[in-house]
Amino acid sequence: MLRNHIKIALRSFWKQKLTTGINIFGLAIGIACASLAYIFIQHERSYDTFHEEYENIYWLHTSHQGGQMNLSTTPAVLSTSLKKNFSEVTEAFRMEDHAISIKVGKEIFEEEALLVESNFFDFFSFPLLEGNTNDVLQKRNAVVLSESMANKYFGRQSPIGKMLNIAWRGQENTFEVTGVAKDAPANSSLQFSVLIPIQYRYKEDLAKLNSDWSNFSAASFIRLRQADDIKSLEEKMPGFSALHYEEEGAYEFVLHAYQDYHLQDGMTTRGLVAKGETSYLNILSIIAILILLVACLNFTNLSNARGSQRLTEIGVRQVLGAERNQLLRQFLTESVLISSLSLGIAIGFIKLFQLYGSDLFSYNLVIDWYSPKILLPLVGITVITGLLAGIYPSILLSNLKPINTFKSDFKVGGNNWVTKGGLVFQFTLSIGLLASTFILFQQQQYLKNKNLGFDQEQVVVIPTQIQRADSINTTRLLEQYKSKVLAHSGVQGVTAVSNSFARGNRAQFINEEDGTMGFVFEYSVADNYLDLLDIELLEGRNFSESIQEDQGKTVIVNEAFAKKYNIESIEGYRLPEKFGDFANSSVVGLVKDYHFSTLKSSVEPMMMHMNPDLRYGHLLVKINPNEVQTTLAQLKTAWVSIRPDKTFQFSFLDEDIQQQYEAESRWNKAITSTTILAIIIALLGLFGLVDLSLIQRTKEIGIRKILGASLAHIVQLFSLNFIKLILLGFVISTPLAWYFMQERLADFEYSIEIQWWVFPVAALSVILMALLIISIQSLKAIWVNPVESLRNE
Repeated sequence: MLRNHIKIALRSFWKQKLTTGINIFGLAIGIACASLAYIFIQHERSYDTFHEEYENIYWLHTSHQGGQMNLSTTPAVLSTSLKKNFSEVTEAFRMEDHAISIKVGKEIFEEEALLVESNFFDFFSFPLLEGNTNDVLQKRNAVVLSESMANKYFGRQSPIGKMLNIAWRGQENTFEVTGVAKDAPANSSLQFSVLIPIQYRYKEDLAKLNSDWSNFSAASFIRLRQADDIKSLEEKMPGFSALHYEEEGAYEFVLHAYQDYHLQDGMTTRGLVAKGETSYLNILSIIAILILLVACLNFTNLSNARGSQRLTEIGVRQVLGAERNQLLRQFLTESVLISSLSLGIAIGFIKLFQLYGSDLFSYNLVIDWYSPKILLPLVGITVITGLLAGIYPSILLSNLKPINTFKSDFKVGGNNWVTKGGLVFQFTLSIGLLASTFILFQQQQYLKNKNLGFDQEQVVVIPTQIQRADSINTTRLLEQYKSKVLAHSGVQGVTAVSNSFARGNRAQFINEEDGTMGFVFEYSVADNYLDLLDIELLEGRNFSESIQEDQGKTVIVNEAFAKKYNIESIEGYRLPEKFGDFANSSVVGLVKDYHFSTLKSSVEPMMMHMNPDLRYGHLLVKINPNEVQTTLAQLKTAWVSIRPDKTFQFSFLDEDIQQQYEAESRWNKAITSTTILAIIIALLGLFGLVDLSLIQRTKEIGIRKILGASLAHIVQLFSLNFIKLILLGFVISTPLAWYFMQERLADFEYSIEIQWWVFPVAALSVILMALLIISIQSLKAIWVNPVESLRNE
């Protein structure tokens, strides 16, 4: 029976090539979107679940003053102390991440290294390709490389026993390669390339690693005996913290399930990659389902519209004894078969996304096609799609009475509430997504072009690559670099700052009078910092190298600072005792608020100083826009002459600032791509419906042509009903899109106002595309000779 159903289905497909092609292509897009969404969500939710006993692994962060301040790190001694004191803890691990330099011949490579406990490969399930798990990290000067890093430095040769010259914090040492680890999988929050024993960092004071409770430098992890132990351990943590700090409730250590790290809101910790966002997964799921639903509605509408052409077939089969269930199975077989054919094309779309979408969305999607976790859900999506798309037309057509199927004027489908409702839904989604795309594009342009209160154009950012302990060397580096590059015509100025925009920050925590913990951002800057970035000074003066007091005893604050602390005039104002190291510093300048952080948040209180004890993390060089390439070459030459031990690294300030909105950029691209797909599917369905309508009304069109009807009249005849449905979709989509976009823009402290004209423009765009489709189809009817149309009358 199934074989017979398939044979009849294939014959039907061949007779209706255009409709079948539209259905297959539309469902392929829907299945591809749903499958990609599933694969992506499954990947995001699989993070860190490949480790043995992953459900028992926890990481910790530090809470200070009852949660008023949170640190992403903990004392290095914490994890081992927990293992020693609590039976619930079976294993402990700690690590830190640091930048290092690897010297090979005359070349220097900057890498990120993890300084880890020797039990790294016992605690986490990262397989070793070469070396012994028990001793690869036992030696203080041992180093374990990832597979990629081993290939980078040693090619196809085994690196075991070979030496690497590694510089860290200005000291160069020789390390022996003791192991090669397989690259961490893509769904690992812990990505590594170079592993060094954490004992190396504390080699001069090993007691600090195992006893110092004031050194909040490590990421701490523990493994519990069993999952239920978490409750009893959490109850003991406050008392345990109190044993090590005199002030009651000063610090507490909070436990988090490691398997939830990637999608858990809140704190991050050292050495782990950036988190995902659950909200994006939810929105992605909804959009993928909507796209698939649009494709299914297309199938339903076209099947309904095509129903009148199959009345004779249905009637004959009923007369010959076919029962309703047989007809129902026949039509469902056809829809599932079309869905199955669509799966092949959908897989092609997914592979195209893997090839080109990874660059567009900055996301490398790895798919194991033979995994049951991938294969079975894809088959399930395909079957459900076929059943969902075909259930209504199957019930409708199998319920017909034989007497009606042979009537020449009897029609079924094509103009009922299901077809109209499906079209309204498609147009609502298309208009809503198109309007959302316009709004998100406007917001992105707003973020890109908003005046941030300083000049970000043609400013080169150069990391000093000098550790905090060597702060005096950054001042020397600034002076040496200025003397080298200022002679070049392409360099307009050089300054320095502790943390450049979007490259971290430093805050001074303040115990406020009301008992709360406040904070003020603070930056160590060179005396010409304001001038180079054209930051407006509202009151007072700038720093000066010639004024001795400016060497750590004066500050410049912003308007937000003055507002928070009710400073009416900075003249004679000194910072109170609560500012700690900055207490009694004179406020010599007030600058206009400028956006030193992301536009997602308001401008916070901030102060600048010229404290010689704090390093400059970045040099800023203003260059001539007409001599960019030659100037960059000069900047590199000067750097190499001063710091031959460090590679020349640079970026442009405006690009750094835009990097803050990379997630929003990817989100905008996803919405735009989704909008295009939704419109394509809707227009494909419209194309098929108009084509079927033209076939059904061929004689009517022939008579109208004989009576003098023009192309415009024919287009109006077919377009009026569709335009009404589009306008209804516009009415429904406008408040929905406005609401969701308001919610989206609320994530930004600074955002655009939604313009009313966006929604009519989106609706008009869809109407024009629909009219284009109808006009193209109507031309076919105009070109047919009326004699041919009326031949059978």
